[in-house]
Amino acid sequence: ETPGGATLLMGDEVLFEDGTDLFISVPQPASIRLIRDGVLFYNAHGKMLRLPISEAGVYRVEIYYNDQPWIFSNPIFLRKPKD
Repeated sequence: ETPGGATLLMGDEVLFEDGTDLFISVPQPASIRLIRDGVLFYNAHGKMLRLPISEAGVYRVEIYYNDQPWIFSNPIFLRKPKD
């Protein structure tokens, strides 16, 4: 969710704004892995995760249920503003 209240979906590409939060929700408690630019950025366990984002990047989610791969999202592209 952007500071202006816009909801982004997988595959969306927008300019990064300070105050952006990533919100992830899954139907069952599971391991939630947030990947930024191809590297593990944040790991949590539960049904929901809301995380403030402080920099641009390509973000995607991997979900593991009972230690088994379950959901792999397409990325969201938070681009740096051009100078």
